[in-house]
Amino acid sequence: MNPKNNKKSKDAPRLTSARKGYKESLSDMLTRLTESVGFLDKLYYSPEESFDENIRGSFRVKTPEGDKWVHPEGIKELWKQSGKPFISTHNYPGFERAGIFQPGEADWHRDKKTLSNLVNKLFLQDQVFIPEGLGGAEMAVSELAHALRFKDPKKYSKYETRKDLLMGKGSEHDEGFDSSLYGKPGTDEYQTHSVVEPIIRQWLIDNYSTKEAW
Repeated sequence: MNPKNNKKSKDAPRLTSARKGYKESLSDMLTRLTESVGFLDKLYYSPEESFDENIRGSFRVKTPEGDKWVHPEGIKELWKQSGKPFISTHNYPGFERAGIFQPGEADWHRDKKTLSNLVNKLFLQDQVFIPEGLGGAEMAVSELAHALRFKDPKKYSKYETRKDLLMGKGSEHDEGFDSSLYGKPGTDEYQTHSVVEPIIRQWLIDNYSTKEAW
């Protein structure tokens, strides 16, 4: 179902012109292969399946013109343009209402150089974790702002590469999670949620919203 009185997805400007990464290309190939061969489909749980299972519905936003509803089509298009991260749910104590973003190569660059971390660096998709039981649609937008920055660090961060963005982001939390970073211009959390996320939300409102709920 397409939103009424609204642009189609093909008319929406792209958020990024960054090329598809090799891990995204690999997951796309595996998805096509396993879906085309019936008995193989059960062997591969694709990032798209993880999105469809964990991110459902729309969400309401307040605008100067009144309340609008962001259509699921827009949320999925945002996910695609953000590198198609794997979507999971979590129940971490203390983070009951918080989403989490984890780059696939994080443990390799910031932890031990083990074989399992090397495999993750080479093959693991970026991951978005949404608290269990919250539906996830609006929170996914917040965490996909992180994913979009990692998809296109040159456009959406002060860094040139994913690795530089990862190391800069991680160093801000060396002493543990610091919620004050959300209010400090220049930090990863501030740039993600006070700069990039508003751009994304306006893009969704402009291209994938309607005044009617569904």
